[in-house]
Amino acid sequence: LLDISRLESGTFEVHERDFAPGALFETLGREFGILARARGIELRVARCSAVIHSDEALLRRILQNYLSNAVRYSRRGRVLMGCRRAGGSLRIEVWDSGPGIPPEHHKRIFLEFQRLDTGAQSSERGAGLGLAIVERIAKRLGHRIGLRSWLGGGSVFFVDVPLAAK
Repeated sequence: LLDISRLESGTFEVHERDFAPGALFETLGREFGILARARGIELRVARCSAVIHSDEALLRRILQNYLSNAVRYSRRGRVLMGCRRAGGSLRIEVWDSGPGIPPEHHKRIFLEFQRLDTGAQSSERGAGLGLAIVERIAKRLGHRIGLRSWLGGGSVFFVDVPLAAK
């Protein structure tokens, strides 16, 4: 709640700079790989050699939330984090093999305290704040976020980050 309050009031400091997210990807892969293996899920993190312009700590928060949800809601299968260039941006995606999200809930899940009944045990379900924080961080950074999802076939959450000027 404190993070949401700080984001709403504009007191959240942003420190944008050019950086290569490859090391961030590797660190997140190690951190979430432990959790994924404990759940019997394969986590793959693709290499990323691009240079982007963002706040590394805030981008990390977005990706941590995406990975945490992907591992939490995937019962089996795999989670993949990777990137691809799209015009002047780098699209960072987290794919999962979870239950999928019905289209009518795609916008709702980015609101505070919104949780879907995915069959997850109550001890595994979050407070419904993670994606609301992601939405506010992305807005503050001027990054586009979104998702695509297939019922019974998983989801992909993404964030579009500007490439560094050459």
